[in-house]
Amino acid sequence: MKPRLVLATVGLVLTTAACGSMGSGRTSESKAGRFRLDEWSITADQPVLKPGRQTITAANVGHHTHELVIVRAVSAASLPTEADGSVDESRLEKVTVGEIADVPAGTSRHEMFDLEPGRYVAFCNIVEDMGMGMGNGRMGHRDHFSAGMHTEFTVSA
Repeated sequence: MKPRLVLATVGLVLTTAACGSMGSGRTSESKAGRFRLDEWSITADQPVLKPGRQTITAANVGHHTHELVIVRAVSAASLPTEADGSVDESRLEKVTVGEIADVPAGTSRHEMFDLEPGRYVAFCNIVEDMGMGMGNGRMGHRDHFSAGMHTEFTVSA
């Protein structure tokens, strides 16, 4: 009876250790291309990503719906903007890598992107209608990009 109990215990310990090491590997892989979206910031878990086909995750930890647009660019300040402060995406066609659209609060979404070595900007370009302005009769808005929802990262081998 005792040898069976010892073998069962050893088996359980080895299984637990193997599963624990597999879980920690998955966590570090998912962090490599994870961006946290919040009011009013975007944070990359890793500021340098490897080139090639990557799974990018947009984790919305905020209270508003956000998106993650990824473009090749030197900096956020170098991006062309509209009069309302949002990025003029029509002028970015050739440098846009991709987008994860409309990520509801408290959820995550992911997409595959092909990343070449270089500098990139990840940003949220949602413009919210805030209703009537402060007694002036004009509609107010908040664009997430100019509120600070952007970050820069590098793709390097």
